[in-house]
Formats: sequence, C-alpha cells, structure tokens
Amino acid sequence: MDWDRIFRRLNWVGLGLWIIGGVLLVIGWSVGALWSSITVVALLCVLAALMIRLIDGLDRLWMITGRTPKKSGLHEPPAYLCPNCGYQLRGVTGIHCPECGTIRPAPL
Repeated sequence: MDWDRIFRRLNWVGLGLWIIGGVLLVIGWSVGALWSSITVVALLCVLAALMIRLIDGLDRLWMITGRTPKKSGLHEPPAYLCPNCGYQLRGVTGIHCPECGTIRPAPL
C-alpha cells in the first residue's frame, strides 16, 4: 500500500472540500437564512476538510518523531530478486541466477 499516494490524494480532497465549503458558505449566507441547508452542507464540508488536515498533521508529526520512512516496506529490495524469474538472490555469490541462469544486475 502506497501511503504517500493516499495522503497526497487525501490532501487534494481536503483542498477541494475547503473550496466547496467556502463557496457554499458564502452562497448560504447571501441567501439570508443563517441555518439554511446550504449553510449546513458548507459547514460539514469545512469540518471534513479540517479533519483531513488533522489526519495529515498527525501523519507529519509521526514522521518527525522517528517513524520509519514511508517508502520502506517489508519486502526485499528489487536488487535481491532475479529480474527474469524472481528467484531470491540474497546470499548467491556468482553473477548468474542459479534458477534460470540470467546474469544478475549489479546492486546500486
């Protein structure tokens, strides 16, 4: 699961909710009724945008306090897998894959 992509999309959704909420709030107040249905929907949009900002802020705080980087995963780096057959190359001393014979790419 790519958490960076999820949080980027969440930020875009939050920005959209801010804009929609602001526009609807101005329209709702211009209608004249303080608690019209447009105003209530606008306040819900703004509240949802605030909650998204809170979630993003907590994620950033979690990163600052020493959480492992988002790009790290539980899977082996691709340099340890054969590009042809997917054989695990960790511990193999030769340059050829013992499974299919493909030359192993040099690690970066």
